[in-house]
Amino acid sequence: MPKPQFKASKTTKPLDVTRSSAELTEASHDEASTIVGAGAKAEIPVNSNEIVGAIDSLRMDFGSRLDGLMNAIKGVQGDLNTLTTRLTEAEDRISTNEDEVVSLRTQNNDLKAAVNKLEVKVDDLENRARRSISAWLDYPNGQKQGTPSRQDGYHGAGPSVCGTSPAGGRLFDAAKKILSSLSIQDLRYGIIHPATLLVTVKGRRHTFNTASAAEAFVRGLESEPQMAESSDVTPDSD
Repeated sequence: MPKPQFKASKTTKPLDVTRSSAELTEASHDEASTIVGAGAKAEIPVNSNEIVGAIDSLRMDFGSRLDGLMNAIKGVQGDLNTLTTRLTEAEDRISTNEDEVVSLRTQNNDLKAAVNKLEVKVDDLENRARRSISAWLDYPNGQKQGTPSRQDGYHGAGPSVCGTSPAGGRLFDAAKKILSSLSIQDLRYGIIHPATLLVTVKGRRHTFNTASAAEAFVRGLESEPQMAESSDVTPDSD
């Protein structure tokens, strides 16, 4: 009995035996990924309106917070400007006060110098007035009333001086001792009432009210006689 013969159908694709097992495995994975991706897309539908709404909500929230931050920054800037203005005004006032203090100190020093000069002048006038009195006047019964009478009596050769003046010329004893030992031509010296040392060198007069200044000038004459002509001591204008 003859064996039946089977003919290949035209619709059946022939088996490709040339493909390797690796290629078959990769193809299987690709097909599986495609199927899974399609399933995921089907399970999680994408809604663009919800995404846009969420973005708008975030934008509005961020904008409101940014506006609040900007307002806070503007407030801080305003306070800083106010503080800067006050600080500038304070600096100006401090500078003005410092200038006024310097001016007041200068005026105070000038007033002190003027008061010292007036004290010296008053003492000198008082001493001159006492020196010019020829006699003492006595009021009866020790009271300043009635008719004064002249009190005759002995008065010393030295003039009276006020209580604030140094007695006589003993203040310049050291300077006069040095002057007496000098051998300078046209050198003269003496005491002007109440206590002023007058030194005349080559026609120039120099007066001293303190012993230190007098001794410094006299020692300069002792070491270098020509210093008398170039001395910084102001000559007496009397």
